[in-house]
Amino acid sequence: MKITTKIKAKFSRFIENLNNNLLSFFEGFYTLTHLFLAVVLVVISIGIFVWFIHDVIGFIKSLFSFKGNISSAAFRLLGIAILLWPLSGLLKAQIELLKGNPISITIWIDIGISGAIRAILLTTAEGGDIKENYYYIVIAFGLAIIRLLVVYMEYLQRKGEETK
Repeated sequence: MKITTKIKAKFSRFIENLNNNLLSFFEGFYTLTHLFLAVVLVVISIGIFVWFIHDVIGFIKSLFSFKGNISSAAFRLLGIAILLWPLSGLLKAQIELLKGNPISITIWIDIGISGAIRAILLTTAEGGDIKENYYYIVIAFGLAIIRLLVVYMEYLQRKGEETK
């Protein structure tokens, strides 16, 4: 065998090993990043849940003491509860990514819908301009229609894959 052939073979094995090691490192780092994001989402969700419980206690106190605006406190509670909706969806998406499964685009649409609904609740509770709510309502309905279309398209895609 020629020396150049041996050098080429060794160099080729070296590059292949380096490639495999780098891929393993990147896959591990990817998993670590998503684990970190999942932990952050859990911590934020716990914080919002504690905030919700705190406001529930305040709502109950104002309810029994007949002090304060009960309707605005109820709207505030709904606004806080709606914060948990996208966080739970993002956490589910992180779990799916860690399992190696694809995630749906509906998660991002859900975040937009929940943001619009929360804005409607907060604007109503704070006594803001009612015309501003019309924009949020149009956005929420538009996103809901888009979500229905995306879910239907995903259903058709799954149905097509099952028939193959």
